Amino acid sequence: MDTSHLISNDNQQDMPFTLRHKLILGVFVTSIGFIVYGTINWKWGIPQMSATYIIGAMAVGLARTIQVVMDQGHIADTIVYGISYPLKGLPAYVTSVAMMIVQMIINFFIPSVSGQAMVTLPIMVPAADIIGLNRQIAILAYQFNDGLSNVCYPTVGGLIAFLKYILVNG
Repeated sequence: MDTSHLISNDNQQDMPFTLRHKLILGVFVTSIGFIVYGTINWKWGIPQMSATYIIGAMAVGLARTIQVVMDQGHIADTIVYGISYPLKGLPAYVTSVAMMIVQMIINFFIPSVSGQAMVTLPIMVPAADIIGLNRQIAILAYQFNDGLSNVCYPTVGGLIAFLKYILVNG
């Protein structure tokens, strides 16, 4: 195994602060702000704050695990073929709706937006290529599914919080 890329002769490297770094920092600061807000306004204790971190970590970890299993098991291509073969001769509008329905089913089990993107988009985008659809249609099927199904599914935390608020406050 080549580990030469891990060895650095420079003890101090100047790394640019890119947009990606800024976004990661923004998500971190936002989550801390959410926890502070919950602690002050909703009287959160240690269990609620810990649950916020655990839920995020588990959703991303589960999605990454699925991706690793698919890559290491060399089954991603088989799944892409299995999805694209029955849809190959159908019109584009039927295929795009079918992609959205598949995404809705998956969204019930993986309610994390980033987790679902990590699992499904590496499958749906090549499937769209094989079928002859534009890649943007596969992305739109993913986005429409997320917007529509999150209003209905009981596995989405935001919906549950909203319903509880409505029940408590009338």
